[in-house]
Amino acid sequence: MRQWALEQLNCDEPARELVIDLEGLEHLDASALQVLLALRAEQVRRGGVLRFEHASPGLRPWFVWAGAAECAGFAEPGKQAAAEKGEDA
Repeated sequence: MRQWALEQLNCDEPARELVIDLEGLEHLDASALQVLLALRAEQVRRGGVLRFEHASPGLRPWFVWAGAAECAGFAEPGKQAAAEKGEDA
């Protein structure tokens, strides 16, 4: 995953929207979460969006702990849309 993230960050024309499918993933360690969140931050900095889909309920505590619950679909839809735009709901 780290190699893929580096390739995405280093390409000249990054995708405007990236979606990472977390289906089947039941656990993230801190370093994996750090890579995902760094990639998301860079996407936002470049004017893009990164979403995580199909996150299992077991991942919720990790995303909540990191303050990123909304990007994995663990927030109310209105709050999630506002968060993706960088606004307060």
